[in-house]
Amino acid sequence: MVRLANDAWPSQWPCRVTDAVADALVEKLVPKIEALKIGPSLEAGMEMGPLVTGEHLQKVTSYIDKGVEEGAKLVVDGRGFKKPQGHEDGFFIGGSLFDHATPEMTIAKEEIFGPVLTMIRRNSYQDAVDLIHGHEYANGVSIFTRDGDVARTFNQDIEVGMVGVNVPIPVPMAFYSFGGWKASLFGDHHMHGMEGVRFYTPHENHHQPLANGRARRRAILYANAWIATQTAVPDNDMVMGTASARCA
Repeated sequence: MVRLANDAWPSQWPCRVTDAVADALVEKLVPKIEALKIGPSLEAGMEMGPLVTGEHLQKVTSYIDKGVEEGAKLVVDGRGFKKPQGHEDGFFIGGSLFDHATPEMTIAKEEIFGPVLTMIRRNSYQDAVDLIHGHEYANGVSIFTRDGDVARTFNQDIEVGMVGVNVPIPVPMAFYSFGGWKASLFGDHHMHGMEGVRFYTPHENHHQPLANGRARRRAILYANAWIATQTAVPDNDMVMGTASARCA
């Protein structure tokens, strides 16, 4: 199972693969990481720009230092990245690759929010699933396989907010509700789709007795007031109302 991490992805979840796959994966990853086109984001052909602040650059660098200190193998070191000419004050850092990390290491437990890929080797499918379930975060996870039974079992077994099969980043379209579980979720609702509409929707139940010469019956009026306010454009507020009734 592989999760590729970079500074645009909100949750640092390391790769989890067996030794045979890991060796081949490292062999393919190293030249790609070293060949990353890093520079000013607005220049054509760039694959990655600078980090957001100098403080964050120091934070990402400190995670790489910590990984080395705790015993992970630093296969590619992005700390010595040569900054582009004319942008010497930019917050640039190269891609880094750790191998042979363990679940107890800081780089495996905490979110880095930087171009740092961490690999943890597991010996079996169940070992990998247990590792995923033992993490405090549960944002997104993917499995890469040619076996349909394995893919189906993974989809049934895994307890993570977003699950992918043979896709590097398992994020659906914005109009579907999505997001993580456990420590990867803030509040009671997800960000997009109908979850967001419900968050801003007041629901009302109206009860009214009716007696017009007939046997007394109670009508229950269900009214839902849909209110969507675009805070970024105050003059473009929208109010919709729908109601339905039935007699009981």
